[in-house]
Amino acid sequence: MLNFDIEDKERIHRFGIIIFSVGIVLMIIAVIRGITFTLALFGGFYVIRSVRDLSTNIVGVIFDFVIPFIGGFLLVIAGNTLFGLYRKVYKRSFDSERKYRLRKDRDMIINSVLSRQEMEIVNILKSRDGKSLQSDLIGLTGYSKVKVHRLLKNLENKGVVRRSRSGITNSVFLTYNR
Repeated sequence: MLNFDIEDKERIHRFGIIIFSVGIVLMIIAVIRGITFTLALFGGFYVIRSVRDLSTNIVGVIFDFVIPFIGGFLLVIAGNTLFGLYRKVYKRSFDSERKYRLRKDRDMIINSVLSRQEMEIVNILKSRDGKSLQSDLIGLTGYSKVKVHRLLKNLENKGVVRRSRSGITNSVFLTYNR
């Protein structure tokens, strides 16, 4: 798993922009040189008198156009790859921050809607991985069976918990992940 801090993310982003830009500039220069060479060849500025002149011009085309163009193309691909890495790292940190905020907002809403006693039951369920037996909640809270039953019924009506029959008692589950 890739873990980057803010400075690393910014460095990756800047480096990707630089590499991408250099690749684009190199490709533009290669295309301009290729066009000028082609115009000069067909315009009569280069006179090919022998096979040696032709091979010299072909080597010139390779060094003036093909190699810079391929190098620029590879730099564009490398810069684009770094952009993709930056977006992936940024998206991951953004998603985890968003989940944290949603969880925090959800907890604030639940805390504002619930009574102190209902919140006590929710906290017990959170500490027990979101599930418990109703009989265990009676022992942990010190409330009577009727009181715990009414609190769980209110929590169930608010959509915070879900109960299911488990033998002679009920299993209680939080309806959201911690």
